[in-house]
This record gives sequence, structure tokens and C-alpha cells, in this order.
Amino acid sequence: ALIINRQTPDVPAIGLAIANAFQLTPRELSVLMPMLDGKTIEVIADDLGIGLSTAKTHLNKIFRKTDTSRQADLVQKVVRLLPPVRT
Repeated sequence: ALIINRQTPDVPAIGLAIANAFQLTPRELSVLMPMLDGKTIEVIADDLGIGLSTAKTHLNKIFRKTDTSRQADLVQKVVRLLPPVRT
């Protein structure tokens, strides 16, 4: 059996910009990015293969770094950093 554990996940450029803006770790970013797509913390924890309490710990660290306290406020703050999209 071959087990590969990627320490640095592939992150889109916008993810790197968000990480740099708030000094987020790669794991914190891996929790935040799916949240921007509307996933719940429970689904994110399951997708990442981590416990819910661990995911919530990462989320609380993200809250501190972004000066937010609710997921809705966090998403709104991060979305404001994104460049506008033409339709």
C-alpha cells in the first residue's frame, strides 16, 4: 500500500490572496474555502477527514484572524476581498 499525504494542498490564486490577507495557515484555508461555496462546518470536517471539534478549532482561529465571530460575517468579509466578476 502506498499512502501519500500532501502537506501543501493545491490552492487557487484567490485562496493564496485570502491566506496572505489574513495570515491563514494552509489548514485554516482548507476549512475556509469550502465555506465560501456554502458548505457547513460539519460537511467540511467530513470532507477533510477531521473531527468536527478540530474543524471548529480551525474556524475559531480564522474568526480571530479576520476579526469576525460568525460564519456569515466571515464569508461576507472574505467575499469583499474578491475581485468583481463581469456577467
